[in-house]
Order: sequence, then structure tokens, then C-alpha cells
Amino acid sequence: MSKKNRRGDLLQSFDAEIARDMRSMDIENLNSSPIETLRFSDFAGLKSGRDEFSPLSLEQLRERVTAIDVEKVSESFPDLKSQANCLRWILRGLDTDKAIRKVKTDAEVSANSAYSRRPK
Repeated sequence: MSKKNRRGDLLQSFDAEIARDMRSMDIENLNSSPIETLRFSDFAGLKSGRDEFSPLSLEQLRERVTAIDVEKVSESFPDLKSQANCLRWILRGLDTDKAIRKVKTDAEVSANSAYSRRPK
């Protein structure tokens, strides 16, 4: 491997580590705030990037959280994709109720985006 490739790999690894640390700080800030005080933008601004939870299947995600969390998430989201997204946020450290709100916020952002792109 050339020096240039090693340097690129190191920079990419460093960037991923910084992103993970920033996400952890954002999650800590959200978790330390009462949910009633958090705004739409607090959840919309929280981004994950790819991490160790991204490739996991719904079954694998369910195995890693409590049965109570699985039940609460299943009751909150009828679709499996949203359930998986919510469980990933829980595994990243976000409180369950805040993870549910995060996924609902993302769904609203997505719906608004789709609505704004539709032909008039």
C-alpha cells in the first residue's frame, strides 16, 4: 500500500471517529434534556452516518435491546423499516422515547421532501 493510500485510510478513519464522537455528544445532550423541551430541529439535526448497527437486520437489532423496548417500538411503528431505524437509535444510546420521536421526525422530513418534489 502506498503512503498516499495509507494516509487516506487514516484520514477516513479519523473522520469516522470524529463523526462518532460528535453523534455521541448530540445523543448525550438530547438524553439529558426533558423530551418536552426538545424541538423538531433537535431531532432533525441528529444524523447517524454508517456505523456498526447499520448493517444489522431487524432480528439482530431486536436481540440486542430489551423486550420492553422491542414492544414499545413495535407499538409505535407498524412498518418494519421504522422499527429497525428506531432500534438502531436506541443501540446508539438514545433513550427509547426520544428514539421514537427521532424516527417520527425523520418520517415527517421525508414526507415533506416528497411533497415538495411532486409535480404541480
